[in-house]
Amino acid sequence: AAEEGEKKMITLKSSDGEEFQVEEAVAMESQTIRHMIEDDCADNGIPLPNVDSKILSKVIEYCKKHVQHLYCSRRPCRGPQEL
Repeated sequence: AAEEGEKKMITLKSSDGEEFQVEEAVAMESQTIRHMIEDDCADNGIPLPNVDSKILSKVIEYCKKHVQHLYCSRRPCRGPQEL
């Protein structure tokens, strides 16, 4: 388990072989990825054979913005550096 204040990272693998390290909270925005994490299938990275790196990077960007919005809606937020 990650220490308090330390964010757990998940590796997402695109269909063209690119790997993306994302915070677990960001990855959990995807229902498909959430189920794999909950089923303990994320230890060696999560392969996404139907998603290329160009699309995956856009999905990750969207999920990061969504997580930031949720985080900032719960308390005052000074910006992305707090995430």
